[in-house]
Amino acid sequence: MELFEDFADLLAAFDQHDVRTETAADLCPNLCPNLWPRSSEDAMTWDPAPRRTVRKRADAPAEATLLAIDLGLKCGFAVFDTEGTLVGYHSTRFPRPSALKAAAWNVLMRWPNLERIVAEGDAAIADQWRKLADKRGIAFERIGAEAWRVDMLKPSERTDGSTAKAAARRIAERIIASSNAPKPKARMTHDVCEAIVIGAWATSFARR
Repeated sequence: MELFEDFADLLAAFDQHDVRTETAADLCPNLCPNLWPRSSEDAMTWDPAPRRTVRKRADAPAEATLLAIDLGLKCGFAVFDTEGTLVGYHSTRFPRPSALKAAAWNVLMRWPNLERIVAEGDAAIADQWRKLADKRGIAFERIGAEAWRVDMLKPSERTDGSTAKAAARRIAERIIASSNAPKPKARMTHDVCEAIVIGAWATSFARR
């Protein structure tokens, strides 16, 4: 089976593959593995009109209502349920800006009951997410790092960026330990750690 290195190439090839028998995870296994259906039975059937996408998953993760993002071409994601509990998380690197739009849409399709997105980072990248969120009717908020750090970190942990990132890692590890989310198999990148902490902040401090 031909494999694809980024979402742009993957989506360009969808017309040549039957997505009822080959999932995005099959075709592009190294990108966002935690965000894709895991088998052909879980496959998502794509309609030309994105709003009419048909989901085949009987066990779709309906509990995920908040998506937190540490924005960038190297991006961290974390999803939380209505109780503020971490459901899943992942980090990925987009090879180029043109690949991000297709990737973002697939992330939103993976979590069909999202109500809110809270994102920290680059304004231009945030704008791409905001436009897609608007199409899905999902509330979108872009914040600065200081918004969550003042509530989640001690003053001594906010003295500089590297200290704040180290503190965010410790908090993220505690959040994972207290949730049912999968435990990391390797050292987490700082972007996914911050996404987890941003999501925890959004469930506790941010106004809807």
